[in-house]
Amino acid sequence: MRGRSLFRISNRYFSTRWFYAIDVPKTKPYEASYIPETPPTKFQPFSRVDSRRIEDLYTTNQLSKKIDVNEDHLFQVDLEKLSLSPIFWEGPSYEIRRGIWFNDQNIPLSPDLTDAIEKFHQEWLARDKENSESRDLRDIFRLPKESKWKYILFVEDDKTAYLLPDIYGGNLQLNILRSSVAQLIQIGASKLTKGYEEQYSLTKKAKDIEDHVIEHAMGLGKISDMISWEFKDLIKFPNDDSKGKQEEEMMKDEMAKDYDNNDSNGKSHYRPINHLVLCVHGIGQNLGKKYQYVNFAHTINLLRSNMKYLYKTNSSLQNFNSVKDLPDYKTNSGTQVLPITWRHAIGFNTDETNANRDNEDLPTLADVTVDGIRPLRKLLGDVGLDVLLYGDNFYLDRILKHVSNELNSVYRKYCEHNPDFDGKVSLLGHSLGSLILFDIISQQSKFPLDFEVDNFFSIGSPVGVFKLIQRTKIGESDSSVKQQTPACNNFYNLFHPCDPISYRVEPLIDKSTAKFEAEWIPHASGYDSIADTVKSLISDKNAKEKEMMSQRLLSNLLRFNSNGRVDYSFQPNLLDVDVWSAIKSHVSYFEDMDTAGFILKEILKKHVKPKTQEVTKLKLTEPVKKEHSKH
Repeated sequence: MRGRSLFRISNRYFSTRWFYAIDVPKTKPYEASYIPETPPTKFQPFSRVDSRRIEDLYTTNQLSKKIDVNEDHLFQVDLEKLSLSPIFWEGPSYEIRRGIWFNDQNIPLSPDLTDAIEKFHQEWLARDKENSESRDLRDIFRLPKESKWKYILFVEDDKTAYLLPDIYGGNLQLNILRSSVAQLIQIGASKLTKGYEEQYSLTKKAKDIEDHVIEHAMGLGKISDMISWEFKDLIKFPNDDSKGKQEEEMMKDEMAKDYDNNDSNGKSHYRPINHLVLCVHGIGQNLGKKYQYVNFAHTINLLRSNMKYLYKTNSSLQNFNSVKDLPDYKTNSGTQVLPITWRHAIGFNTDETNANRDNEDLPTLADVTVDGIRPLRKLLGDVGLDVLLYGDNFYLDRILKHVSNELNSVYRKYCEHNPDFDGKVSLLGHSLGSLILFDIISQQSKFPLDFEVDNFFSIGSPVGVFKLIQRTKIGESDSSVKQQTPACNNFYNLFHPCDPISYRVEPLIDKSTAKFEAEWIPHASGYDSIADTVKSLISDKNAKEKEMMSQRLLSNLLRFNSNGRVDYSFQPNLLDVDVWSAIKSHVSYFEDMDTAGFILKEILKKHVKPKTQEVTKLKLTEPVKKEHSKH
């Protein structure tokens, strides 16, 4: 790589920092033809520890080695490509730069410009040693490439320079720049500084960690916030340019926060993990190629951020680890969540216009699509098509094989990058993803996994209705009905009461559970919601009846979950009554702190099987009797 030996000589007086872009990707997943239209302009420094690790490999010419960096070492630096990208999922890659010369915004210059400036800077320093006379006309150099900047001027302090588009003012302009007046007046020039000015960023970093984590967690894009925006666009039929600009501005902020490195001056970002959670997405991820906020990796980044914030601010969660004598129990839950994506690898895309990839004799989806309300048809196709594909044996087998292979691949890769990991593994599935996982862990002989499943979290899941349609019970029984048993220690079915996609599963284990309410999920904040307050005001005469679960039923449910329950319901907001609330309830689970809190609690706590279980009876509404009119 050009200029490496030069930089070693000239950088002996300051510690080199490395940076990564956060605004314009170098590459995008699933877009082989993508080429960035503009160079990146926003950069974030790596931590001092990561910078030193990168610099060591760079200066010793070990460019082929990859370096795990940033949050939880989930990202990797490639020095040959000068890029940063996620390790365990498909995501955009970003340019990295070695910070030598910086502009007036403290942004590192591009490698080509840095090479040229550094070459002339050393030449200027060498001239000065040979001749102590005035540096006038020997401190300015013509840059080799045609660009906005044509000249570079060095000044006496050896770490300041000025880029000039031209020398319009002659010696007067140059003399002003050489003098101390240039600190106040920079006539037709851009000031450069050699070395990263840490002081420049202090005001931006003068936040305590709690505020930062809250901003990071809440600032990540929420899919539910985009639903009304998307449907408004469908009604207005916006032009491609305006839509592209909206998405570009949106993703510029979101991806910057996904790749955020909040402790740029702290210790290593590596943290020991003893519980890995692999998460599988549901319907609609094909939208990610057209609407970039529909991005499951980004959604899991949000869940991870929420879990970290909750753990650091909740002593009850910390206590689960304190009794295990973990040295970092106050800051590290020891839990990691990673996304597993599958839709892009299955084929049968709604935007295919060429011959059908599976059978050229068949038309494409575009061929059979009616022209009317085509944007809405495409949106519904991108979402609903996944369910239709899962109902076809050909695609069903393809999906299950791909997801099981991807689970094993990510697990093996995680173990390779974390050789000390010998912890447990749990699975989390959302929507159709939970059905996919259920079918995989219920057919381990056909779709084997390289690990045992500790907990299986099924969120917003249609497992209940699918298995009912398939005339299949869950668990072993004396019945002649088909049966499936998920191979896991604990099975959780989480749902929101307003979610139209989710269904209960306990009645498929034992029909008698249908008369009981699901177990309520407590609020992670520890404070009562408005709904809880209203409930407390309801008179005793309307209070729901409770009873003790029979030992036979409790024993049956304990085979699937050591808590004695499988169905868990989030507490509804009293205002969640319209169609939009129903749709948002299905896509917003990962934004909800209650989701993060429940998952953390169940993973961290020591499971002790209860000897008794109190349940709440459902208050069934009696059918209205029709009054016969008297003639």
